Amino acid sequence: MSKPLTLPQSLLLLTLKDETGRPKGVFYKLAIAGAGVSELLLRGLLSLTDDKKPKLVAASGSANEGPFLDFVLTQISAEKKQRNMQYWIAKLSKHKKLVPTLAEELCMLGALTQETSKVLGLITITTWPEASPKLESNLKVQLQKAITGSGEVEDRVSVIIALAKSADVLRHNFDRDILRSNKSRIKEIANGDLLATGATKTAIKAAQAALTGAIAGGAAVAAVI
Repeated sequence: MSKPLTLPQSLLLLTLKDETGRPKGVFYKLAIAGAGVSELLLRGLLSLTDDKKPKLVAASGSANEGPFLDFVLTQISAEKKQRNMQYWIAKLSKHKKLVPTLAEELCMLGALTQETSKVLGLITITTWPEASPKLESNLKVQLQKAITGSGEVEDRVSVIIALAKSADVLRHNFDRDILRSNKSRIKEIANGDLLATGATKTAIKAAQAALTGAIAGGAAVAAVI
């Protein structure tokens, strides 16, 4: 049985256009960074301090969680000063290895393929069009079932929906009527109100707050520029 997709892998699949391999939204890198941190929190490789403004702390020892998660964990572990989640989501989102490292994992899984082209014969552009729809299709079925269903929602699905909602990715993947008619349930899922475990709710709340803050900061900078 194959391993389930990681949170960042799921977010990238939801973000990229199938035909062109280009992103559908503006804040996708922030969402991917948030998903990476959230995954490590759920795996116990990162933790949050009890401070009024919680900081991220990496677990001691080396990890072997795959290229992307190891990349995120290495960045955080190498920082001498403890930083909050918003800081890390903003910083990781700007790293040139963020998307390529994650996309290569999905290429290995057969979901994406890598293509390169040149703009004006000078600038090399790399994109990752869909190679097989299987993983993304299964993911969307799972998410739609949660969105249109009732009762509790599986923890990891809740995190994906929460981050996708914060980064405005849901509307690019699901019918408008489905999202409109289930607006209140999506909000409950994104708030962590339909979870069975409190630990995951803490991770969702922290990730959402950090992602929202990072997006607001990025939008403010863009407005000034």
